[in-house]
Amino acid sequence: MPLGMEREFKDSTYYIYAPNDSQMMLRVRKAVLLVDFAGQWCATNVPDFRVYGSKQWGQNCLLPWKEEYTQLYNAAEKARIAAEKS
Repeated sequence: MPLGMEREFKDSTYYIYAPNDSQMMLRVRKAVLLVDFAGQWCATNVPDFRVYGSKQWGQNCLLPWKEEYTQLYNAAEKARIAAEKS
């Protein structure tokens, strides 16, 4: 999925988390994306975000953001911060 132009990210820190073997979370600024490789779908907390599908995943692979995804992200972020402090 296109995340924007390279120049838009030069001054941004981004984080990538793997909460389990089949999912990946990405955060850039306040945008969070969850990609589920096993289920072949993704979700984001950004309203009106455009996802370009594929033959393998279908053209409409974006699912609505759920509160459980926020909790999954918060747990990953908390673990990252704790690891940085130790």
